[in-house]
Amino acid sequence: MSRLFVAIDLPKILKKMISMEIIEKLSGVKKTPEKNLHITLCFIGEADEKKTIEKLSKIGFQKFRIELNGIGKFGERVIWVETKSEEMKVLAEKISKTLGIKEEGGFSGHLTIARAKKNQNPSVFLKEIEKIKDKKIGKKFLAEKFVLMKSELLPEGPVYSQLKEFSAEVL
Repeated sequence: MSRLFVAIDLPKILKKMISMEIIEKLSGVKKTPEKNLHITLCFIGEADEKKTIEKLSKIGFQKFRIELNGIGKFGERVIWVETKSEEMKVLAEKISKTLGIKEEGGFSGHLTIARAKKNQNPSVFLKEIEKIKDKKIGKKFLAEKFVLMKSELLPEGPVYSQLKEFSAEVL
C-alpha cells in the first residue's frame, strides 16, 4: 500500500516560468518546489499500486488543452494557479468514478504553488497573496497523458515519484 494520486504533469518550460515569475516573489510561505508542480486530478490515498494501475489502464481519453489563468486561494492555507479545461474535468471525474472515489465538492482544477506554514499567522499568508493576486498567466499547454504518482511525506516536504504514465489515445 502506498499514498497515491493521479496528476497531469506540466511541461518543464511552464514549471520554470511559474517558479521564476510567481513562486520566487513569495516569502513567508512554504513554496511548492518547481519539480513538484502538477495538477492533481484525483487524490487516492493509501492504495495498492498494481490494482490502481490495472483500473487506470482501462481509461481512454483524447489529448486536450489546459489553460493556466489567474491566482487564487483556498481559505488562508493554499495559494494556487487556476486551470481551465472542460476535458480535464471530465477526465478527473472519469478517474474518480473508475477508482470509486467521491470528490468532496467535485473537481476543482488548480495548481498549488504555496501553502501557509504550520501555525502561521493568517495576516502573513494574506500579505503574500497580495503580492501576486493580479498576476495573469494566460498560457496553454497540451495534455497528452496523466500519471499515477506516489507521495512520501517527509519532514522536509513531500517526495513524489512517478509510477506509471497513461497516454492519450491516438486517432
